[in-house]
Amino acid sequence: MNQIYQILLLTDDERDAEQIRGQLSSVGVEHEITTIQTRKEVESFFSKNTPHLIISNYQLADFSGPEILALTR
Repeated sequence: MNQIYQILLLTDDERDAEQIRGQLSSVGVEHEITTIQTRKEVESFFSKNTPHLIISNYQLADFSGPEILALTR
């Protein structure tokens, strides 16, 4: 059984999200992408999940990439 990689995508730009999803799909690795736009969604996600990979815009409306990295520790 192949591992399914859980990817957290933090972006408020749907065009960016679609490009990233397309690139990841072309790699041929099984994955599940969760797209999040707010700090509240991030905190809820981390209370229940540990992603294999986090892809984030540097700055979003109510949080930044470095703030998210701090939450992962």
